[in-house]
Amino acid sequence: AAVHDATLRWVERAVIGLNLCPWAKPALTRGHILIKVSHASSVAELKEEVLAEARKMAADEDGQDTWLVVTERLLPDFLHYNAVANAIDDEIDDDEGLRGVVQLATFHPDYSFAGSGGEEEEADNWTNRSPFAMFHLLREERMEEALEGYADPEEVWQKNVRVMREE
Repeated sequence: AAVHDATLRWVERAVIGLNLCPWAKPALTRGHILIKVSHASSVAELKEEVLAEARKMAADEDGQDTWLVVTERLLPDFLHYNAVANAIDDEIDDDEGLRGVVQLATFHPDYSFAGSGGEEEEADNWTNRSPFAMFHLLREERMEEALEGYADPEEVWQKNVRVMREE
């Protein structure tokens, strides 16, 4: 319960409180965010669990718009986490039932965008930092609908970097 509660507080205070994701508040209000704390004992087991959750999401067209699969113990090293996330993303792309239906976003306590140098003070990295390693599964159709309201969806990320610099 502690990991779930800490993740929910992060969603409420950081993601929604700082308006890092303009779609998170309506999704949370509608009960369309599922937080699943993984108890996997190995990275392979965690990877399969994330993919199983993606398949559940794809099969339930009227279900939650966003699922957070969170691990407290596994993948403390960001580079290892990122390699696993890339492998999961490749499997989503290779699966006809998932490709175009489910999208993966990534969050980690030590998140570092490629080319950022990983500097602690770099605000762009803080936009994807979270209390635990997590895999964010999004229903792609809902994301496309949400982005229709933005002339330049890249502006959301650019605004987030500005917000993080101010914090």
